[in-house]
Amino acid sequence: MLQVLSAVDSVKIYPACSAGPLPIVLRKFSVTQQGAENMVNWVTETAMQVKDFEVERGTDGRNFFTINRQPASTSAGTNEYNFIDNNFPAGVNFYRLKMIEVGAVIRYSAIIKISGETKGRDLVISPNPIIGNFSVRYNALSKGPVVIRISDINGRIVNTVHETVNKGQNLIYLQNMPTWKPGIYLLTISRAMTGNRGN
Repeated sequence: MLQVLSAVDSVKIYPACSAGPLPIVLRKFSVTQQGAENMVNWVTETAMQVKDFEVERGTDGRNFFTINRQPASTSAGTNEYNFIDNNFPAGVNFYRLKMIEVGAVIRYSAIIKISGETKGRDLVISPNPIIGNFSVRYNALSKGPVVIRISDINGRIVNTVHETVNKGQNLIYLQNMPTWKPGIYLLTISRAMTGNRGN
């Protein structure tokens, strides 16, 4: 028997069809609390123009300082990166990823907030109304696969995305979405738990 669906979060999204897609090279960005360490992970899909990544941290969400710098992989396709922060101050911390591209072009990820009181399964869409590509910020209680479904107001599913999240705050960048018609859509994240198949 296959068991599916342990928890579901959803949020309404509104398409803003007048602008083009955002130039995003990130696929995922997450920060996981592990006792005295914060594990920072990110995944890129197409980052051939990126020279370096910098992990930045701050305590007020406005002022950030570089705590790690890594060269970008020259391999085509999906690449994974990580950094363990074991020197962060007590209390609330904010993280973001700085991407330094060829020609000194700089881009930033969205900001992730980490604290000991962070609640699980928070779900935020940015931007909203959406403009082409957009990001989903999801606070997962555990590492594992999730299913992201987007449905229209009548309940018809217009897109499904399968991802794996880490425990803690995750940023998932959704790209190459179908053409949006004006209206209200519902985005749902389901934590998928697989069990053993029986007779």
